[in-house]
Amino acid sequence: VIGVLQVANKTRGDFNAKDELFAGLLAAMAATAVRNAKAYADVTRRRARNRSLLDAGRLLAGSVDQKTVLERAVLETRRIMKADRVLLWSLPTSPPLSSGGARAAHPDDSVFDDTYSDPPVDQCMFGAGFEAVARRCVAERRVVAVPDVAADDCFSADFDRRIGFVTRSVCCAPVVGTSGTPLGAIVCVNKMPEQAGKGGGAAAAAENLSFDADDEDVLRVLAAQVGVALENALLFVRVSKVPDVSGDLESSLSLSEAGRLVLDRALALCDCSSARLCIASGDNDGEVWYLDDDAGSNG
Repeated sequence: VIGVLQVANKTRGDFNAKDELFAGLLAAMAATAVRNAKAYADVTRRRARNRSLLDAGRLLAGSVDQKTVLERAVLETRRIMKADRVLLWSLPTSPPLSSGGARAAHPDDSVFDDTYSDPPVDQCMFGAGFEAVARRCVAERRVVAVPDVAADDCFSADFDRRIGFVTRSVCCAPVVGTSGTPLGAIVCVNKMPEQAGKGGGAAAAAENLSFDADDEDVLRVLAAQVGVALENALLFVRVSKVPDVSGDLESSLSLSEAGRLVLDRALALCDCSSARLCIASGDNDGEVWYLDDDAGSNG
């Protein structure tokens, strides 16, 4: 049952079986029209979201500057997710979060490296329950949704009162690179109505909105796009710091010298502590020449 059709005060006489039949037919037609309208609205909404995701992906891919990528990430996520606030944490580029699960975070004990938000928020908002959820989703490598924060131990009403904010629902996704390395986390706070007016926060509270399964899927896609863009930005920084040795390689006539240049570049680009270059001789005698990053030798 999706509604009721009521007719009252027949102008002449009493309602009869024919009137009941007509009312039933009209009610069935109305139900079909409502279902069609809802289905059309849902398809239109999904199509608009898909276009937004495509636009966001293009925008994020359009920069190799880490700061620009992360700033665009929070702006696009808030716009597409219809969230009251979006918080983003980035992890240090070397060994990130262990899989120890969530725990209460202290600002001086954060595992994260940097923070971004839209709109700008007080730095203390990046602590407490919000960072605990971010830790959890990164440790478990999955989207974590909290439809009612009042029922979650990570969140405290006292914390909300201190910062002058009301947290109702949260949806968080890990930002992961193509290699599976965690790079950060995105947290969406408080689902807003599709058409949020001037008092959007109050309207959302009145409707008691929370993030649904569709929102989780969309945030998962957004986080993946951010992960790829951030990984590209980090790679660009790494490559830009490596001197160009292509000319030296082309002009080098010494195998040992060329090998040394290759190893130096490999150590810098691959962020590793050791490297070895092995070259088989042209003869079919099984001899292999190899060069380590700290010593050269034949074998």
